[in-house]
Amino acid sequence: MLIKNNIIQYLKNAILSGKSEEFIFSYYQEVNLKKEWKNLVSHKKQIFHINYPDNTGYIGFGICKAYNIKSKNDLRKLISKKLNHQTYGDKKKISLKLFGGVSFNFRQKSNTIWSDTPKSLFYLPELLLVRDKDNYYLSFNKILNKNSDLNKIHLEYENYIREINDFNHKNYNNDISFSIDNPNKIEYEKNFNSYLTNIKSKNIEKVILSRSKIFKTKNDINLINNTPESTNFKIKLNDDKYFFGSTPEIL
Repeated sequence: MLIKNNIIQYLKNAILSGKSEEFIFSYYQEVNLKKEWKNLVSHKKQIFHINYPDNTGYIGFGICKAYNIKSKNDLRKLISKKLNHQTYGDKKKISLKLFGGVSFNFRQKSNTIWSDTPKSLFYLPELLLVRDKDNYYLSFNKILNKNSDLNKIHLEYENYIREINDFNHKNYNNDISFSIDNPNKIEYEKNFNSYLTNIKSKNIEKVILSRSKIFKTKNDINLINNTPESTNFKIKLNDDKYFFGSTPEIL
């Protein structure tokens, strides 16, 4: 379980550091989440989780900063951006980590399925849980300035800790049902044979074919039976849309 530390003094020290401009406050703490990690991956209030094959992983709660990137130039600016950052707690001088992804092509117009999906989106979470092999860490991030309400921020931190400590994962039967294949099998086979002919004729070298499958469910979607040799992820895109998967895909 998490150890509930009082971080109010660290917040006061950050404000008293003399910086008048806005900055990102980060508090780090080593925690014991070995038993809870698998359950926390399915926590309903997370905004993302990523589990890597090398037994490292991240779970994020709340949004400290979000970057909705719309062009390659914006992405370059984000990569080179210098954030005003102060760190406190168990681990110091640790760089901030942003989590998200980038579309294959910024210029290509999205089709209906992806029309309301950002071309690129990155989050700095307010609360980040980190698994590094057999070690676990907590990072709390908050934007501060000289007028920040420290007691309110401290309460927000304690609410996060309470939600995680009190979280009790429940297994349930999901009533999931198949709805639509787009394109259907006949159309997909026709497309496949057409591209195969073009490849044999050396008109094209490579094609990646895909089709969408629509399912209906009455419950939230979570990755539970993850493949350990893949990178498993779930990222919140907006209030009712997530992008999740397991890559490379094992067929």
